[in-house]
Amino acid sequence: MPLIFWRYLFGVRSFDMRPKDYLSQVRHLSNEIDSKLKLKEDLRARALSIGSLDTKERVQSSGGLNFSDWVDKITDMEREIDQKIEELIDLKKRINSQIDKVENPVHRLVLVNHYLRDMSLREIAANYTYNYGYIKNIHGHALLEFKAKNPEVFK
Repeated sequence: MPLIFWRYLFGVRSFDMRPKDYLSQVRHLSNEIDSKLKLKEDLRARALSIGSLDTKERVQSSGGLNFSDWVDKITDMEREIDQKIEELIDLKKRINSQIDKVENPVHRLVLVNHYLRDMSLREIAANYTYNYGYIKNIHGHALLEFKAKNPEVFK
């Protein structure tokens, strides 16, 4: 979801957006892709159940979709998913380059793992053998440094 649309959707003006909200766009877009993938699988299951019916005994109903209509729906959904995946890749690249502006390496580590790899702060603490309280504290400082290093985002 492009930043402008995200701001519109949630009624956030750029100067009101917090770094946490900005960085969370990755998670929101990833969740949207996951939802569309589940929807595509639902469509596929329905299409297969319709395609497996014996056409000789099928009762024609008004307004029902035939197998090729379902295939078209699945194809359209796959295109939407591909587009969203491209958006996610672009968003991750942009945010990663913005995180790279952060000078403190531990701040970068927390931001990348939490927002780009979707790890919880507890997982980060465990994986890198840090105390959870320390990582939680570092997360707050990392967000402040991210905001300071990317003033163009938080006008």
